Amino acid sequence: MMNRIMGVLTLKAPVYREIADDPSATNQALIIVIIVALIAGVSGFVAASVANSALAQLGAQAGGVTVPTISPPGQGLSGILSALVGWVVGAFALDFTARQFFKGRSTFQQMLRVTGYTSVFGIVGSVLALIPCVGALAALIAVVLQVIGNIIGIREAAGLDNTKAILTAIIAGVLVFIVAAVIGVVLGLIFQ
Repeated sequence: MMNRIMGVLTLKAPVYREIADDPSATNQALIIVIIVALIAGVSGFVAASVANSALAQLGAQAGGVTVPTISPPGQGLSGILSALVGWVVGAFALDFTARQFFKGRSTFQQMLRVTGYTSVFGIVGSVLALIPCVGALAALIAVVLQVIGNIIGIREAAGLDNTKAILTAIIAGVLVFIVAAVIGVVLGLIFQ
């Protein structure tokens, strides 16, 4: 598993192909997504705790004004659930887009595997995001590398060229955004 993670981090296409074709890599991908989600959850917990401390200090300086705070456990749990749901929905959207729009030959499980493995870039982003001054830039670089990794994974899993893999990622991203927006509106109306 570590050799595959290193292959993903170094963007080696044959490793992505190997992951896509290995059914046992699905559980490995799940483990990676859970670890990344836990690290992101802890990172979110720490960030929320720091923000709450700063907000409380601002409130005290403003004459005892109560400032709404963020629930660190809620922030952490939300991050974990979002990562897991996002992984499944994203893989489904990628597989659907690759097959329906570009005649790709991927399966949902293959997309789960490659996108699960590419989420390893999130570890770097979550940890480095906590570093003052350089954290945001490091996290941005990690996101860009994850996007590149996902495009390589799409290409390898679906047997597409680079252009079709990029278009697959864009179209799937738009589909996921639309679905998330609709769900958000519906939930907003229900819990109004």
